[in-house]
Amino acid sequence: MRGLDGSRDVYKYIPLKYLKILIKDSKLRIDKVTTWEDPYENFLLKNDFYTDTELYGEVPVSTEEILERTYGQSWTICKESDAMWRIYSKYTQKAKTNASPYSYLDEVAVRIKIKVCNLFDIVYINDRCMATTSIGKVKYLSDDEINEFLNKMEQNNINWNSDTIDCLYIKRLPFTHEEEVRIIISHDTEQQKEEYLSYTINDMSVFEEFALDPRLEDKEVTYITDELVNLGVKGEKVTKSSLYHFTPRRIKI
Repeated sequence: MRGLDGSRDVYKYIPLKYLKILIKDSKLRIDKVTTWEDPYENFLLKNDFYTDTELYGEVPVSTEEILERTYGQSWTICKESDAMWRIYSKYTQKAKTNASPYSYLDEVAVRIKIKVCNLFDIVYINDRCMATTSIGKVKYLSDDEINEFLNKMEQNNINWNSDTIDCLYIKRLPFTHEEEVRIIISHDTEQQKEEYLSYTINDMSVFEEFALDPRLEDKEVTYITDELVNLGVKGEKVTKSSLYHFTPRRIKI
């Protein structure tokens, strides 16, 4: 688990519409890393590789087959973050006024909590996963440090098995606030390409908490809670984040 404590809690902000699918199907979906938006993701495999040949000179080397078989999912060790709610939970007045009653809440995120060991058990389905599946914390590097990382690989020749995975656990410094943990699954080129991977969640109780957006009104909290409870989630596991909760103190002056 790349040095990550298995007993540690990790969190994921999931829009309600996707969380309901996860619960109904008891499936964890892992998408290709090519779907990640940051242009620096997969920074190693996005370079222009070539090899020198005596007959043809420089010949391009494609990394597409590796990219198309590499999958990942992001979690975080950060329990509470204003930035994370605002980035991943689309709760705006505009959304509320332009939608039918409560349909806008499908875009509002729920923060789920699970132990690292339980999360890894979902995707580590057999001993073959030892060579293909990992979970670990992301390292945050400056642009200069990333270039130094690439320079060292260029000097020592690239290990396509380990270096391509290592680069997926690296992000740039401006993303430090995410405190990200990643699952990375890399299939060899002999395996069939899949648009995404799907893993059965045998025990839904491994999800210990379902925290709701702190900006929600009471009636919205009730609606989402009822939606989750109707799908089998225990009501006591559903709570509203207390990030914006303020209780005035009585202060004598």
